[in-house]
Amino acid sequence: MAWRDIADSEVDPESPITTSLAQAWRDNPIGIANGDSGAPRISSDSAIDWGGSGTGTNSASTWVLSRTSEASVGAVGTYAVLVTNTGDLPFLDPGQTRSGSYLDYTNLSGNLSGSSPSGTWMVMGIVNYTDADTGGAASASLFLRVS
Repeated sequence: MAWRDIADSEVDPESPITTSLAQAWRDNPIGIANGDSGAPRISSDSAIDWGGSGTGTNSASTWVLSRTSEASVGAVGTYAVLVTNTGDLPFLDPGQTRSGSYLDYTNLSGNLSGSSPSGTWMVMGIVNYTDADTGGAASASLFLRVS
């Protein structure tokens, strides 16, 4: 299998589908991925060794980390330690979502910052609002911004 240029005349509406054309449709994506001579090049940002050790410059983990490190606080896909800012949401189980208007940034002791994030957040742990145990504050948990 090698890269093969496909001429415009091979794909005009009146041209027949030939075996060699069908093979090029099958083989050319592989040729692109393999960097065959004459094939279009994939940029280095997208050339990822998904099956590798995860430690090289083009490894999947490097690719993900380079993109998440560029994300701003509160961006979709980021995590934050948050706490509910209202007592009418007594319990949140893992996977439940809440609007940022019901949440506040906090520390792990559950102290409210008075600053609510934007968007919708999914709790990754458990939130337990108990007046007797925490004096009216909910327990802090890790949240993921989903939208």
